[in-house]
Amino acid sequence: MIFLQILWNDILPLIVFLAAGWFMDSKFKLDLNTYAKLVTRVVLPAFIFYSMYLYRPDAATAILLPAGIAILLADSAAAYLIAKALGFTGDEKNTFRALSTLSNAGQIGIALILMIFSHPPYASDGAAPYLDEARGAIVLLLILMNIAINTVGASLLGAKGNSLSSTVKFIISMPAVYAIFAAAAVCMGGIALEQTFLWPVLSHFTGAFIILTTITAGAQLHRTPIGKPDLFTIGTSINKLFLSPL
Repeated sequence: MIFLQILWNDILPLIVFLAAGWFMDSKFKLDLNTYAKLVTRVVLPAFIFYSMYLYRPDAATAILLPAGIAILLADSAAAYLIAKALGFTGDEKNTFRALSTLSNAGQIGIALILMIFSHPPYASDGAAPYLDEARGAIVLLLILMNIAINTVGASLLGAKGNSLSSTVKFIISMPAVYAIFAAAAVCMGGIALEQTFLWPVLSHFTGAFIILTTITAGAQLHRTPIGKPDLFTIGTSINKLFLSPL
């Protein structure tokens, strides 16, 4: 019953917006570069700032980042063994490990988390007691994943300029990082944003984030060539959809 509720209330709406992005791109050829900049430079930092402002970590959440790193390491080790068993070598093996281990939690992942913890069985009578905690936790893991993609992922894929200095430059260029520091500064300064003119706008960024990310993902899917799946594609898909969640 709970699974059917999540399927109907949370997953189906996301599929509708994905389909809307697919349809819009087929009709109007959306400027995905502009969409991506809006998401990464405006909507995502505002959403992160709002989420971290509401997030109240406790002692139990101290395990969150170590657990996230442990999962990444476990995924990477499993992907290495699977790649070896499937006979992949060299660049193909490294690409398989990168695609099997790393993910973009900033798109469908966050949207799905927001939907699930905003509806029954995790919300009732207009209250969503787990939403702020879930939102803060996924933001922390999003930052971890983005750093991993641009360090470990870049190394596996043989990206040029992959060094400590390039990693530091990437981290300090992330608007999301400044959003977290800004939220921490506001909280420590005792500023009540709920009493300012910014609060109504910030509180609506969750909806904007879900719509923009899903429509952009739908448009990207429309531009992705569809072909017959090979062993490489099947292997990475099984790793991402079954082994990693397990």
